[in-house]
Amino acid sequence: MADDFVLEGGILYNDGKIRIHKSASGTDEYDVIIGKNYIFLNRGIMSEWANASTTEIRLGYLNLKGTDYESENSSVPIEEFGWALAKARIRELEGMLF
Repeated sequence: MADDFVLEGGILYNDGKIRIHKSASGTDEYDVIIGKNYIFLNRGIMSEWANASTTEIRLGYLNLKGTDYESENSSVPIEEFGWALAKARIRELEGMLF
């Protein structure tokens, strides 16, 4: 369960349904919690998904997790997940400016 994970990296996005944190384990890696589901995004995946269409995110999710996004995260529409990724990426880039 997602509640079992301790997210130690910096928070990039949290709206109560989706949480995105920089992973404490490495650079350009992210811990994502959608509802009660945990996803680890390896290097480059968040940057790619933050600019992707919902179809591309859906396919990427299937390749990464082996399950359909909608069946695993029925309470959070994929469009909302896409927006969260984009906002998290923007926050990360803003942080690089200072």
